[in-house]
Amino acid sequence: MSAVTYNYNLLQVFTNRVVVKLLFIVTVFQDKKYDMQIGVKSTAQRFDDRPRLWLAGFTSAMMCGLTTTGWLCQEAWPYYLGISLFATHLGRQVSSL
Repeated sequence: MSAVTYNYNLLQVFTNRVVVKLLFIVTVFQDKKYDMQIGVKSTAQRFDDRPRLWLAGFTSAMMCGLTTTGWLCQEAWPYYLGISLFATHLGRQVSSL
């Protein structure tokens, strides 16, 4: 493995980590009404106009990143099965909002 590939893999992992943090907004949306009651400004209020669109975009970006990382690291089929199940789980969470 060359240094360029290694650095690219680290970039992919870092990017996916950022997107995972953005997906944490799913739990923030569940507490949105309490934030409004006590006057706290939250990310959920910023994305209030189209939450499913934002979360679907973040989910898609993360799944593309995880797939690319698996391809670069030459992962076997269980890896892709795992991220497929995870994508299904996230899709259900986003659609439940």
